[in-house]
Amino acid sequence: MKRLVLASLFFMSILHCVAQSSGGDFTKRIEFNVINCLYEKSADGDSMKLTYKYNLSSKSANEKFLFGNVNAEVEFFTEPSFSSPYGLRIIRDSLNRSHLEIRAVANYDEMEKLLGEKYSNKYLVFGLDELDKFKDFKLSDEEKEAMAAHNREMGAKREKERWELYRQEVHSVPVTDAFAQLLFERVSSAIDTFKGVSSRKIVNGMIFENVILDGDTRIFRCVVDDEVWMLKVHEPTGRTKALATICDNMFNDVKGHTFREGKYLEELKLLAN
Repeated sequence: MKRLVLASLFFMSILHCVAQSSGGDFTKRIEFNVINCLYEKSADGDSMKLTYKYNLSSKSANEKFLFGNVNAEVEFFTEPSFSSPYGLRIIRDSLNRSHLEIRAVANYDEMEKLLGEKYSNKYLVFGLDELDKFKDFKLSDEEKEAMAAHNREMGAKREKERWELYRQEVHSVPVTDAFAQLLFERVSSAIDTFKGVSSRKIVNGMIFENVILDGDTRIFRCVVDDEVWMLKVHEPTGRTKALATICDNMFNDVKGHTFREGKYLEELKLLAN
């Protein structure tokens, strides 16, 4: 039942959402950037090279798929509720020149539809004219567990196969070190100064709070000395939202081949005021 499923998802979202006036649920983490390093033989087998294993514990499966197994000096990532994840980061080439790189899943909608049809969940379907049946309908514990087990199995199969089907879309543009540094400063400041402020109010003994359902989760990450800083916010507000909007616009301009560094240098400078 689509209506029943939506109602269940709504209930679960409320249980897992922490309402904040600075946005929805959020996480701030500061950890070591490198968790291991070792010497390995180079491709020619005649020399040794130092390799690093980066700390990816704060990254989602989507981030790891698009950004690989490294932490760039600056990263921005968006996890929408119902569309392709995407992000951007500052990378450096072999000559240590800075580039703004964007990444997304090019065939997200097509592949998610295919997987949903191939490994479909079981639902109970009631029409709007059958709400009386819905109100009185009950499943036995055995039926509930069988449906839950089936849906878990289908979810695991979708999760395993999607990474083989997804196709990355990648574009990059060269940027100056001044631009890369300013973006780093704005992202590191956004992480460092972010404060979660509860919107909860108690009136006549009753608790009221704004709960944000669905929407975009924004992830900011940067490397500071030996640390990796991360801020993840569901539907941020204020300056955090403004920075996310600038990053969105940069993503779209790089994708559309209309990126102008000077425009975003000014916008990032104004963000401090």
